[in-house]
Formats: sequence, structure tokens, C-alpha cells
Amino acid sequence: MSSSFVVVDQVIDEVNSCVKNETKGLIKNFLPPGCLYGETALLFANALYFKGQWDQKFDKTRTRNMNFHLLDGEIVQVPYMTSKRGSRHLYGLFGGYKILSIPYQGSDFSMYFFLPNETDGLEKLVKKLKYPTLDS
Repeated sequence: MSSSFVVVDQVIDEVNSCVKNETKGLIKNFLPPGCLYGETALLFANALYFKGQWDQKFDKTRTRNMNFHLLDGEIVQVPYMTSKRGSRHLYGLFGGYKILSIPYQGSDFSMYFFLPNETDGLEKLVKKLKYPTLDS
């Protein structure tokens, strides 16, 4: 795709349209408004989607509303999925955060969730998990 980056909003629309088309509508807004600038000279875009089902389905009746801490400190009520002991989920505590692994059907893939113990610990967790950049 070739575009002039002078018309930034048009480029964002073109990229989003292309990604939406290539992913058959599964990814609609790949680039958010305002993410590009007139000085942008090059854009690399890559998208990957995975459609899988959990190995063990969550029981909807076990969903509970619980507190969720936003980055700005606000606490909101959100629905949490819960499961019974003995499920195939792996759970562990490591250096200030919790990890939950939930396998997908077929057990070749799992989704990992990382939750810091501290309500404001996300930035520290991201720094622990961050790969070295090209500059380092």
C-alpha cells in the first residue's frame, strides 16, 4: 500500500480498511485516530488473530462482579470469570505478580494472564517482561 503521509486521517482509514478486509472483519480499528503524524515517513503494520475455544468452558453462572483497578486509580465493578478447583488452568505466584494459564482446545496453545499484586504495579510488570529494544 502506498500513501502520502501528508493526509494522516486518510492513511489511518486506508490501513484500517485494509486490515479489516484482510482479517475478514475481525480487526476493525487497527490504528487509532491520532497515532500518526504528518512527519511519519514509513509505517509497518502486522496483524495476527487467533480464534480458539477454551479447553474447558467457563460456567457462566460462576461469573462474579468484582473490583477492577484502572491505571488512574479508579475502581470499577467488572464481571470476572471464575472456575472450580481441579480445572486444567495453571496458576502461580512469581516475584510480585500472579500468572494464570488457560489452555485452548487441543492443548497446543494457552493464553497467559499476568496480574501484578500491587494495584499500581502494571508498569513494573511490563518492565520485567519487556524485550530489549533495537536501541539497546
